[in-house]
Amino acid sequence: MDVLLKIISVVLALGGFIGLLAFKRQQAMAMVMFVVFAVGLCLGLYNFGVIGEKQKNDRRHNEYTFYASRAAVAAKHLAGTKTADKLVVIVPPGYRYTNPDTDTRNIYFIDGLKKGFGSDNIVVAPLEIPNYNLEEDALPIEDVMKAEHFDAVMNQHPDAGAFVSLVGLPSNVTSMAYFRNRKAKAPLALIGVPSIVPRILIDSIEKGDISCMVIRNPELRKKKIDTSKLKATDDFEETFKMRFVLVTKDNLEQYKEVLRD
Repeated sequence: MDVLLKIISVVLALGGFIGLLAFKRQQAMAMVMFVVFAVGLCLGLYNFGVIGEKQKNDRRHNEYTFYASRAAVAAKHLAGTKTADKLVVIVPPGYRYTNPDTDTRNIYFIDGLKKGFGSDNIVVAPLEIPNYNLEEDALPIEDVMKAEHFDAVMNQHPDAGAFVSLVGLPSNVTSMAYFRNRKAKAPLALIGVPSIVPRILIDSIEKGDISCMVIRNPELRKKKIDTSKLKATDDFEETFKMRFVLVTKDNLEQYKEVLRD
């Protein structure tokens, strides 16, 4: 239907323009052709996403697809080292992902995790921080979350095959039971650089305590690329590479300076 509307708008605009040229000496017909041209032009601008709500929806879909690509690529990496077919996503308190009218961005993200992990067994696990409301509290969550909050969430899911954190890691990350445990454990992925000491972050990746981490591609800043102009595709990995990098212990050396900054 969308393609048909685009074709109709092009036909109307082109037909109206040709008619204007053909009937330029006949005022009445010229006016009719002008109206046809104007209608076709407006329809075209709308259907091709240049103006109107469609433009907003297309832009929103583009950004949400980039966001979901981070989930898909990180989850695919975890799928290669998972210890079970259950992925636990650590999220901030109040995280919503069920209402398509208000939670679309998060729904895209969860869908990306499912596709990358190759399983629908995705469990969303909010941090439980007493007396903290993400939307109402003036303090950012990084200032209040502690190792004990992460321990509580991870301990609730001893059967997890992998973990993904959308909130980074606590400032006292070395106190987390996960990092103190030297036994085999479910791999952990981070979406974005956490607010912890770079040395600890780099050491954790080198040791494999952090399986992978998604960061923005540093080349974008160097080359001054306007990311809003980049168009997402149906291929998550192709989309991901336009904006992001997956840092693992295999390519860590290449990105150490970025992480230190």
